[in-house]
Amino acid sequence: MAALEQDTQAYLYDAEDPEHLRRLNIAAGQPAGYAIYAPLLAMRQWKPTDLLKAKIKTYIESKLKWKPRGSDDIGAELFLHFGELFITLKFGHDHAKVKLLEIEKH
Repeated sequence: MAALEQDTQAYLYDAEDPEHLRRLNIAAGQPAGYAIYAPLLAMRQWKPTDLLKAKIKTYIESKLKWKPRGSDDIGAELFLHFGELFITLKFGHDHAKVKLLEIEKH
């Protein structure tokens, strides 16, 4: 909910409010000029850039204390949660869900 409160573009409808229901019905009709935003991450394969790979490696070593070797595969999947980007990191049987912003800070 905090991510929604900080998103200046977000709008949370209240189904009990007649004005909100009116706006929701307009949005559902998808009229020309009425912008509808949807997460499209699932429609394409995502791969981290080389810079982000380096930041993921630094994050894993400093925050998660995982010790992958050079040949070890680290899985990284991007996903959207309440309008905020996260990465699921996987190494062996371990996994962690981390805000993309936290990794980008490293």
